[in-house]
Amino acid sequence: MLRPTPGELLEGLRRELRDEVLPAVPAGSAARQLRAAIHVLGRLADTWDAQHHYLETDNVDLEATLASLARLAGVQRTRQPPRPRPVPGVTDRGLSDLIARNESLQKELELLQSQHRAAGHEDEDLGRVLFELHRRRTNRAAAAAGVAHDR
Repeated sequence: MLRPTPGELLEGLRRELRDEVLPAVPAGSAARQLRAAIHVLGRLADTWDAQHHYLETDNVDLEATLASLARLAGVQRTRQPPRPRPVPGVTDRGLSDLIARNESLQKELELLQSQHRAAGHEDEDLGRVLFELHRRRTNRAAAAAGVAHDR
């Protein structure tokens, strides 16, 4: 393990900006922008290592839920191929692949929902499965973004 970690570097930068630079900046727009940047650095310091797990868990959940939804709706899954190009700003191939897979699963979910709606189907079970998926994904995203404490 290399030290300092990215989280430690970000936290050190955040702390120095907060304690040394911010007090020297006059009140106004620049100080507000600096406080916003300090806040973002803190979030990144706390969550830089959470993205792989977040995406892996989300992808497994989306796969299982799409299978359940397809069974409930009585349709075949229309698997969306992951985009072949790298994700901008992501240098890790594994993370890029997870993001691409997540995006393709989300497109498949959107397609299934729109086809089901277009067919005029109202299904309470399908709605419940979608609501539960939304709740799980919202909680996971909040934890990965550092706004929930149950990471």
